[in-house]
This record gives sequence, C-alpha cells and structure tokens, in this order.
Amino acid sequence: MTTFSPEIIAAAKARYGELKAAGQTEGAFEARRDAAPRLGAIPADAARFTDEIPADWYWHGHVAAGEILSIDNPAATPGASLILWSAVDPSERLNPADTIKVQWTAAIGRGRVLLSDMGRAMASVVDGPDAAMDFVAGGSTAFSAGPGRFNARDHFIKAAAKHGLGKRDVGPVMSLFAPVVTDAEGNLVWGDAPLAGRVDLLAEMDLIAAVANCPHPLAPSAEARPITITLWRPASAPDFCRTATPEAERAFINNEAGR
Repeated sequence: MTTFSPEIIAAAKARYGELKAAGQTEGAFEARRDAAPRLGAIPADAARFTDEIPADWYWHGHVAAGEILSIDNPAATPGASLILWSAVDPSERLNPADTIKVQWTAAIGRGRVLLSDMGRAMASVVDGPDAAMDFVAGGSTAFSAGPGRFNARDHFIKAAAKHGLGKRDVGPVMSLFAPVVTDAEGNLVWGDAPLAGRVDLLAEMDLIAAVANCPHPLAPSAEARPITITLWRPASAPDFCRTATPEAERAFINNEAGR
C-alpha cells in the first residue's frame, strides 16, 4: 500500500484548492466564451444528413470527428436526452459526472466540453445556450415516465443493441433543453430558462450518438414535441472550447495521446 507524507498531502490539497478557485472564478471563462463567434444558420450545402425526431421517439447514428451534431428544438419540447459512445471503442462513453467535476460546474453549456470516462473530449458545445443542460437527473425511465409511455432509457437500450451493445453499455446520460437548477434547500427543480433553440455539438472523436425525444423527468409538461437533428461539417471547425479552460486543454491532450 502506497503512503504519502503529510507534506505531499498538504501540497496536493493546496494545488486542488488553487485549481478549484481558478475554475470557479467569475468572468474568465465567460469572457472567452462570449468572444467566440456564433455559428449562425447551417449552410444548405454543408449538411450530409437531417431528420426529424417525432415526439417520444429516438434517433441513433454515427458522427465523424470534425462533424457537428445539431439538435434544433423549435417547438420547445421539454428535454431531449443524449448519450455518446466512442465509435472506435464503445466501452468509452459519455461521463456526465466527470463532465461536471472536471470543469468545476454543473452549468454545462456553450464553450464547455463533454468528457468520456477516460478523461477525453468526446464533443465540444460550440453553440447553443449558456446552460439549460442537465447532467444530474438525466433522462426519463419507465418509472418516471409512467405506464404505457415511451422513455429515454428504453430507447437508448434499443439504440445500443443496433450497434452491438447491451443494457450494461447504457450509463448516465445528459439532457438538452432541460433548465434544471437547485432551490434554496438543494432540491433539483425545473427552472425558467427558454427551451426553444439549437444546440451544436462538435465531435472531437468518431462517435456513436443516440438522442431520445422524451420529456425530462422534472419537466412540468409531459408533452414532447418534434425536434430536428442535422449532421454537417463546417468550413472551419470552431476550436475555442479547446482552450477555454486548463481542464479542457488536458482533455484534448488525452485525446491526442490515445490516438
């Protein structure tokens, strides 16, 4: 069993405190994020695939590194869940807990990076809202949706099976268009941020992605509405997420080391 001296432990705690303080300092990250240009409308000749996901249904497919997966929510459906696997090794998958922990915030939105359970950058949130993404409560289940209703987890299990994966490959997921916040007592509650809009995720590795258009478990309305997904490649890939924080830079270094 490895033991560490009190001096080493104290130095590690001090370094952790420095990184946490820097990561939670107001203004530094926001300034870099706000200075980055918006993507704007998707050029008609840039899209290789587009499809509508009906209410309570799902989509799955491959997203190549360098492509953008855009999820558009024009009718303000109350939540749409997402799961990602590495297309090269699907045992590597989206890790919502590390995405929050490593970046020192649960307010994941534009400018942040979606991390895998290997500490690598799976996708960058290159456009969309500054928050309104939930990495804590996750998507709906048979229990939360209620009898006779479709739910995100069952859809993800079906999507996984179509890529040679099983139930054990469906872990925690993230939800888009889900303004989940904490109240004064620390309870998760549904906030009042607008839901309609588009989220653009730049694939930082070859991915298998699945999107379930089912209402979030905390949404005040259980009525889903159609959303649209588009896979497209920009003329030049936005890279401001790569250098937005030291933690993001380390995730990209891990990507390059794993190639």
